[in-house]
Amino acid sequence: MYSLVLFFIVPFVMYVLYRMTTNPIWGVVLIFLVQPFESFFPELGGWTVGRIIGALTTIIWLIYLAGHSKSQNQLFKSDLLKKISLFLLFATTSGLSWLSAENGKNAIVGAVTFILLGMLALMLENLIHERKSLVMITTAMALASALACIPALLYITGVDLYSMVGTQAPTDLNEETMRAPTLGGGNPNSLGIIARNGIFAAILLVTATQSKLRKMLGWSFLFFCLSGLVLSGSRTNFYGTIIIVMVMVGFGAFRIFKNKSQIFVTIIGFLVIAIGAFQFAPEPVKARLLMGGEDERIAARTTARISVTEEQQLQAWKFVKEYPLFGVGLDRTATEAGPQGAHDTVSAILGETGILGTLSFIILVLWAMFRLWKLLRASNSPKFKLSASLLLGMLVAFIIMGVRGGLIIPYDRTFWLVLGLILPIKRIFTPSLSIKRNDDQAQGTLALQKSA
Repeated sequence: MYSLVLFFIVPFVMYVLYRMTTNPIWGVVLIFLVQPFESFFPELGGWTVGRIIGALTTIIWLIYLAGHSKSQNQLFKSDLLKKISLFLLFATTSGLSWLSAENGKNAIVGAVTFILLGMLALMLENLIHERKSLVMITTAMALASALACIPALLYITGVDLYSMVGTQAPTDLNEETMRAPTLGGGNPNSLGIIARNGIFAAILLVTATQSKLRKMLGWSFLFFCLSGLVLSGSRTNFYGTIIIVMVMVGFGAFRIFKNKSQIFVTIIGFLVIAIGAFQFAPEPVKARLLMGGEDERIAARTTARISVTEEQQLQAWKFVKEYPLFGVGLDRTATEAGPQGAHDTVSAILGETGILGTLSFIILVLWAMFRLWKLLRASNSPKFKLSASLLLGMLVAFIIMGVRGGLIIPYDRTFWLVLGLILPIKRIFTPSLSIKRNDDQAQGTLALQKSA
């Protein structure tokens, strides 16, 4: 199995590395292509394959910037750069301040991870100028996610691909195996995250591409990822995806489609796939999605999980009182407060980066949401409204899942992807907005000259 994977993957990786030297966007494609399969690759000194590719891509991008003055100017004028830099500055300062403490290395690794993710967002905003680049990234992301979801579908039909690669199926978890995230198995959240990302990418692919073949592939990827989402049993990502779709329908679909029956047909299609997968899902998966249902053990674990989240958030406030400016350092809450560290965004950001890191992160998220809302109101482009409402839905879901659902937002690559796509989506689907703004500026300058 491993030999087969290597036979197909290695030549492709070599080809992408070659293409990265002329266009760093290929590095971003590779990051999202390998993301669901990172557990297959060994770590090098604590560096996962995703971090290695991210660091290499960042270096190539910086070299690329050195030879392209137009891209440099665009980067330095970027509002996203200002907002991200503020948060990264405080997160890095927090990490450095705990360097000599117990597990201080964790804080530095966390800061480096945030820097790489922030650079990913800036890279996307800087490099995506045409539809082709957006289609490349969404295709890679949706394809990889769909491939990771297929084993879950096959498993309920009796075909066990998980045992072939030494992983645990998400439908066969117990107290011990739930703690080890693996490819589409192990921790149910790992498959849930992969499926959620695939749904996001597939919808964006169907919206962005003009090719009938890619649209058909996008719908196929969407089917596999929706099924995988249900079969994962991940409540956080299941209900988060419902929120995403609701925001997309409310702020996108209902505002552009005159024939509302098309919207209802699409929603019914989503429900048929989800309910169909749910019917075939094993009982433990159904119980997890339904907060336990009639399964007393899973219901008790769900209640306990909520209590733990509340305790961690209270502990984060204690950290702020003791270390108000920079918190206890990234990924150090377990060192300071017990065996289980922060498991949600409030606990992680507030407790680990302090008041400064928390405020700068809130500013970053609110700025992104306000920018999307403003662009949604200004544009009449149907494809832009669908795409922008999808990005807005992702941010809304991230906030809700981050506060109560056990998601640490800044560690999620897709969060930074959303931030990096705001301007490219506008650039691709609504070029008239930029043209109109430039015309208005030119007319204003001319008027001033005449008055002078």
